[in-house]
Amino acid sequence: MKESIKALAKDKVLFLFLLGGILATTVHGQFSVTLSQYFYEDFKQGLKFLGILWSSHSLVIIFLSIPISRYMEKKSPLHSISIGTLMFATGIVGFWLSFNFLTLLFSMIVFTIGETFLIPAEYAIIDEITPDNIRGSYYGAVSFTTLGSFIGPGLSGLLLTVFNSHIMFLFLLIVSLFSILFYLWGIHLNLKKHQIQPRFSPENTN
Repeated sequence: MKESIKALAKDKVLFLFLLGGILATTVHGQFSVTLSQYFYEDFKQGLKFLGILWSSHSLVIIFLSIPISRYMEKKSPLHSISIGTLMFATGIVGFWLSFNFLTLLFSMIVFTIGETFLIPAEYAIIDEITPDNIRGSYYGAVSFTTLGSFIGPGLSGLLLTVFNSHIMFLFLLIVSLFSILFYLWGIHLNLKKHQIQPRFSPENTN
């Protein structure tokens, strides 16, 4: 843990990716808990659908992981993260506006596809920026994103109880969109860092 904290302190790109990861995990990390709270509070008839929805979640991952992985191999991690985050946001809006089982099922499918894009892309980016000699420290730092799994259900449940489901879903939507801003910022800094040549590089000497 000590080495992971040192890596975060030294590498701004890693720190930005960590912030993006925490925000993304706040949305999807324990979404089953968030969704069950919503069903119990505002959509009680939806409780009977919860098992079917999470079964569909698993089926989407099983059947689409390989096709999505093949597609991602041809694209940049930023492309995959952008698609994943936007599909997260679309899925959240879908849950927010759902009025029957079919709309809930569609929202779950979209949300799950976003998750299938995002999670592998996160690790692909970390792999790109990680020095070989301290790879363990970087991947240890990425594990801090699991904080989002603690923050998400607790804060979502609080917003649902104190306010209503509209505020809760608005919060999740904003968090998912902010996560991509940190990813974009980190990727921009990483590209900038690798494009700058040393002042006394061979290309700049006579």
